[in-house]
Amino acid sequence: MDKSIVLWIKITPKPEFFEDTKEEILKVIPRALEDDGCICFSLHESVVENDRSFYLYEIFDSQDAYNRYASQPFSLKIRESFKQWLACPPSLIKLSKVR
Repeated sequence: MDKSIVLWIKITPKPEFFEDTKEEILKVIPRALEDDGCICFSLHESVVENDRSFYLYEIFDSQDAYNRYASQPFSLKIRESFKQWLACPPSLIKLSKVR
């Protein structure tokens, strides 16, 4: 069975922090992809009217790989910024591949 994990994370910034949020996530992407075990780290923006949200699609080859990524200083720093920038807590869907 595949031990990889897939994360879909909805991030909804306050309007005044929309661009800051996008810029900071874009800075994190190359660093995340350098981590051993990070298979995919991709940012998407909603195209639905009145939905100013971002969606992160992340795949790590294991829970341990995700934990390593999540404990990196750059990851901790952006989560700290999110405390002020986001309109609500991120919504996380965590999946494992069935087949």
